[in-house]
Amino acid sequence: MSVVKKKSSNKITKMDKVIFESYKDVINERMSAGKDVTNLTTRLNELVSKNKK
Repeated sequence: MSVVKKKSSNKITKMDKVIFESYKDVINERMSAGKDVTNLTTRLNELVSKNKK
């Protein structure tokens, strides 16, 4: 009995990189200004998870 493994692409796509870099810049700026970034980090995680599907 053979098991076929699904090929997973864990490569960072250009879209992932753009999303991550944009959010990283905004989150860092807002954190240094003492602002709450909970919504930004939640949205970033949501976007990344949707894009990986």
